[in-house]
Amino acid sequence: MTRLLKGIHKRFILLIAVTGLLSWALYYWAPALAISGIEIAVIYILGLLAVLIIILVMTYSLRKRLARGIPGRLDNWLLAHLYLGILALFIIALHAEFRFGWNYSMVAAVLLALVIVTGVVGRLFYTRLPSKIVSEQNKIFSELEGVTDELNGLLENKSRPFQKVIGSELNIPSPISPKPSYWEELRAKGENVPEEEKEAFEKAIVLLRERAELEAGSVSQVKYRPLFRAWLSVHILVTVGLIVFIPIHVLDDTFRVFTPSASDFGSANECRQCHQRQYDEWIGSMHAYAQASPVFVAFNDKVKNMGLGTFCVQCHTPIGTAIGEGALTPNEERADISLMGVQCDSCHVIDKNHGLVSGRFPLSPGRTKYGPFGSGKDGDPKAVRNSAHRSVQADFIKSSEFCGQCHDVIDSKDLRIEEAFTEWNESVYAEKGIKCQDCHMRSLPGKSGQEKVIGPAAIVFGMDLPDRPLSDHSFVGPDNHLIDDFPYPDNPEENARIQRAYLEKKNYLLQNCAEIEITAPEEVRESSEFEVEVKVTNTGAGHGIPTGFTPERQVWIEIVVKDAMGRILFVSGDLDNNKDLRNNHSHAVEAGEVPLDKYLVNFQSKFIRGRPGDGKPEEILLPTLAFRIEKNNIMPFESKSAHYSITVPGDVKGPLYVEARLRYRNLPPYLLDFLGLSELKDRLVINDMASVRKTISID
Repeated sequence: MTRLLKGIHKRFILLIAVTGLLSWALYYWAPALAISGIEIAVIYILGLLAVLIIILVMTYSLRKRLARGIPGRLDNWLLAHLYLGILALFIIALHAEFRFGWNYSMVAAVLLALVIVTGVVGRLFYTRLPSKIVSEQNKIFSELEGVTDELNGLLENKSRPFQKVIGSELNIPSPISPKPSYWEELRAKGENVPEEEKEAFEKAIVLLRERAELEAGSVSQVKYRPLFRAWLSVHILVTVGLIVFIPIHVLDDTFRVFTPSASDFGSANECRQCHQRQYDEWIGSMHAYAQASPVFVAFNDKVKNMGLGTFCVQCHTPIGTAIGEGALTPNEERADISLMGVQCDSCHVIDKNHGLVSGRFPLSPGRTKYGPFGSGKDGDPKAVRNSAHRSVQADFIKSSEFCGQCHDVIDSKDLRIEEAFTEWNESVYAEKGIKCQDCHMRSLPGKSGQEKVIGPAAIVFGMDLPDRPLSDHSFVGPDNHLIDDFPYPDNPEENARIQRAYLEKKNYLLQNCAEIEITAPEEVRESSEFEVEVKVTNTGAGHGIPTGFTPERQVWIEIVVKDAMGRILFVSGDLDNNKDLRNNHSHAVEAGEVPLDKYLVNFQSKFIRGRPGDGKPEEILLPTLAFRIEKNNIMPFESKSAHYSITVPGDVKGPLYVEARLRYRNLPPYLLDFLGLSELKDRLVINDMASVRKTISID
């Protein structure tokens, strides 16, 4: 029988070894197969296989309770119950690709592990300890029988007092852990025993004491039975939990029926373990700054009672929105991953283009990451098997439509707040196939057609990864952050370095967007007037200048006319003492401290309240109160001109110098005052996008 059991053990060990090896081979080699979707299919096949094995393992409970109906010996089912459970745990690890986070999947995996552990422990208890208990009890029973026989022998032909004391003691259970005084009292009861029976009486006392000790030993063996029952209860309890959580895991993974938690997503700090280059580019970007921005937080707070819900934060912290954080959840109460703004998983767990949805796209958290790979350079590199995530090729992430999911914003009143994608889509850039990524994800931002940097997409210890074209994850645009403690609150020196590097890229981008020209007479007379035309042409932006949230972005013409002595004869586009333009938003103009700049040309858009024909359209600062946007930006390859009338004084010293600059600022100071962030005004950066100078002679 023992030899037979050993043979069965060996067969089960061989079964799980072969099945486990085949499962691992299927998992490991799947990425090398030139079959679309095979990698994900294998992961699901492994999960299904594990579930089937678990169901088979649970059949043991039925076999144990049914005398007939399920073929096979009970002890064989017990071994299958044990070995197949271990196999299921290994296949589950393959299914999860050896990476777990605290979610429904992790709970199911932990419960399975507990089922296996309690099963193995119970198996050892069930097969080893009971036999030991039985052996010990058999020995005790044998000795008890001998003691009892000897006591009965002593009772024969004894006096009534002898039989009364010893016989009555023999017919009742022995006391549990009696004190020494108990036996002294028993001896005292034998004072009426005849003298010739005293020696036999003392021997009987010794035998009774020995019997009590043997019975106590027998009782001590019983203490293992509650332990066995407790083990069985735990085993059944975790098994029931497993039965509950397996369908929960399947439903959640397939249909996303539950709100994900922060642990379902991978944070940028995890990704940087292999993708350090991409992390270093991203960390200084406006994507990383999106939710940390005090301007955004204050602006969002201003519109909190406008019924927008998560309309704004769904783009600024997609993961925070996905895990159920509210629109007005303070940053101090948000999950760390939520504060990372638009980070890795904000893009790389989107499984398809959802269209122009103003940020209302679902995320598919988990092990699968979607992104581009393969270049046509020396063949298309396949996805690299790794324990961090599963890679799925997604060409849609390389499209402008992908960016348009956030960068075209339409509110509930159909007010088009941002139109960066639409502006691009209606331009010649779209016709030529020049995409957002061609300008905003290159080493030299704003220059389409340049080759990508070539290198490995990740650095993984012990792996020689293929070179691929790399996209720059700085996502350089026209904004920059305004606070010193971003991105590292405890490292101001590193923050300053990151800011300088980003500002250099931003400046390069802006200087490749537009050209400016001056048309003016070659010669003018003293005490006369002449006209100057300044023409601005959008020569490099695939959308309007400015674009995005254009009511807060200022692009204006500054023109200064000076004589040979440096005297300013004319100026427009200069700043007041609050560093605002001299327009209707200037506090200084309102107070009469400086004149209104009647010639100001500012391509900034306006939120307008009041329907056409109402007679009193009013410019406002909050989009939630606006009826329309009055756009004034310059579309791709479009030109807009400004005309200025210049008076030449009679005492002028020639020649005259006409200088014009196209200037950009991402936020006006008056808006920061409105938001209660006046302390940030000194952090605003003005970029000169283009400049020109013309000399005019005096006749």
